[in-house]
Amino acid sequence: MYLVKSKSSSCICPSCHTLSHRIHSRYVRSLQDVPAHGKSTYIQIQTRKFFCDKCSCPQAIFTERFTWLGTYQRKTKRLQEMLKSIALSTSCKVASRLSKHLGIVTGHHTLLRLLHRLKLPSYEPPVHIGIDDFAFKKRCRYGTIIINQETRRPIAILNGRDKDTVVKWLEQHPTIQTVTRDGSSTYAKAISQALPHAYQITDRWHILKGLFTAIKETLQQSFPSTWRKIEYKNHTSEPLIIRKTDIQRNLYAEKVWQRSLEVKEWKVKGKSISWISRYMDISRPTVYQDLRRKKKEPISRVKLLDPFLHQLRQWNLSGWTTNRMEAELRKIGYKGSRSTLNEPFQEFATNTEPVLQLMPYLEIPYYGKYGVKRIVTG
Repeated sequence: MYLVKSKSSSCICPSCHTLSHRIHSRYVRSLQDVPAHGKSTYIQIQTRKFFCDKCSCPQAIFTERFTWLGTYQRKTKRLQEMLKSIALSTSCKVASRLSKHLGIVTGHHTLLRLLHRLKLPSYEPPVHIGIDDFAFKKRCRYGTIIINQETRRPIAILNGRDKDTVVKWLEQHPTIQTVTRDGSSTYAKAISQALPHAYQITDRWHILKGLFTAIKETLQQSFPSTWRKIEYKNHTSEPLIIRKTDIQRNLYAEKVWQRSLEVKEWKVKGKSISWISRYMDISRPTVYQDLRRKKKEPISRVKLLDPFLHQLRQWNLSGWTTNRMEAELRKIGYKGSRSTLNEPFQEFATNTEPVLQLMPYLEIPYYGKYGVKRIVTG
């Protein structure tokens, strides 16, 4: 608690603005200031009352004023600004509970009175606006948002995006000169009806979209719509794409083969199975397996469909349907399910289409998952 007083010997009357030196009386005001180190801070200020020497002034006695303290206030201005910021960021009840942890003693009713005394920002009629639709609930209910292009802030949200709703709002704001919109014909008709003098501007995104669409259509007219495919002769000699799992299996197969060579080397030197098992930290059955291994194991796994892939490629090039290919496969011994066939069928169907549309005079090889290769050229 601190006791402070003013050093000035005079004060100006708030009614007639006359300087007065005659002191009427003194009293002490108790004020709350911003907290210090999380502790509540109070100030006791010795306030004086003065006589107004001007006879025509209706206020004969007045109290001296301070720039950092409002009239009839028990909190300093800087503390009130802090409380306003907290209340506007959350709510009055939450701000009241939070203020106690910060070392400020206040109630939510006091914060409400502070917010009620705030002055609303001055409203200027919009001149340049942007209009677009948005979804309150996607595919169910839509609205219209209107932005002030000068302040970059929303000024209205309309419950709907139909022509009548937009026209009704635009007619209430005749000061609008330019309207930025998307390619909606509804907004274009509404603006033309309500504000025939206003300029309509397409926004940047739709300008770029229209430009790219025009470029695409021009290129499609300039380049051929079909592409010649070069067929391959030998399917089996074409390299397949090496997948990550194949690399991992290859490394593991090499590791097992090197271990087998080391086990055989120790066996030739006369070491027992138990000694080799303890020395190499492997089990006895693994030692016997390594001794029986004659060559490096292949990494490729034989699948149920592998023996029929070559026949499937030929049928696919002949234009057979998937149902016909499945029926013929079952006749020659295929016993798998249809789901196993769907993946190669999809791969064949995908690779028969041109993979390039805008790159003529190039030969681009493409390898599918099942070894299908297509070369597209212009």
